[in-house]
Amino acid sequence: MFKKALTPEQQTVHDIINRVCWAHGVKNKAALERKIALSDSWCTNTIKRGSTPYALIDQTAQATGISYDHLLYGSPMSQLDPNDLLYIKQGLIKSLRELNEQGFINKASSLEDLEQLAKKQAADIEHELTIQWSKNTKERA
Repeated sequence: MFKKALTPEQQTVHDIINRVCWAHGVKNKAALERKIALSDSWCTNTIKRGSTPYALIDQTAQATGISYDHLLYGSPMSQLDPNDLLYIKQGLIKSLRELNEQGFINKASSLEDLEQLAKKQAADIEHELTIQWSKNTKERA
């Protein structure tokens, strides 16, 4: 049986629901409906109406921390908050300081040296996370 083509409004809602499924870590609409206690066929009916599910977007944004804009528009998202990167850097500095004190890092002679090492590591971590997130976003789309 052939599926009827979606109107632009229906396609928009379909895409939103797909992003909400991704945000909740489920693979399909039925699993989403079960996970967040929606009625059976809620997603299908919402898509048919072409009605943007603002309440669902808001609920998902609050529950997952994923931006409202990403859920609604599919805009690129940065999953790493600048504060998170700061915490990563602080953790790296502590770790490097311990490694230095135990003799595992020989050339670092000051706290500034350790901070530079931590900044380099944090930049590498941020870069790798960005690569992985973009891969995951493409795979789920």
